[in-house]
Amino acid sequence: AKLDVTDVAFSGIGAALSVLTPEHKHNGVALIDLGGGTTSYVAYCNSVFAASGCIAVGGDHITNDVALAFTIPQARAEDVKRRYGSAVIAPDSGNKRVTLPADVGFEERSIGCKALQTVINARMDEILRILRSRLDDAGVLPHLGAGLILIGGGAYLEGVTELAQHVFGMPCRIGVPTNVDGLD
Repeated sequence: AKLDVTDVAFSGIGAALSVLTPEHKHNGVALIDLGGGTTSYVAYCNSVFAASGCIAVGGDHITNDVALAFTIPQARAEDVKRRYGSAVIAPDSGNKRVTLPADVGFEERSIGCKALQTVINARMDEILRILRSRLDDAGVLPHLGAGLILIGGGAYLEGVTELAQHVFGMPCRIGVPTNVDGLD
């Protein structure tokens, strides 16, 4: 396609335009996009754009950690992460196991749910603590009356809002587009 690019915009701003309401921005909010290769954020305080940034760590890194920890292929690690993973370590996960059926070059075996959750929790906790540090350095944390809104594929990892609430000490929820028409 022959296109002439007239301008570029930070994806975090585009996400904020589709997810955040004027009330969010007025009360102070941080929008965190938990993507595959990167995690980006934007923060508004008193209706003013206050901070933004991006870190080069995302959901693909969690998948890679799972693959390395359990010596499984990336595709299987992604499936295990999505189906059985959690960003928090469940108290009742100690004896539960996930069976991995045989695959080309890999025998059938099982992995412990607690071990899986520990691997995922370590990386997700790291990501959230880096973001907390960045937002704290920008001086916006005390002004986030509307809390955190998580978007992106990583936002759908079980327990991620609970972990974010713990790390940031404020309310957290999953964001959905509100200012966009035509989406099913």
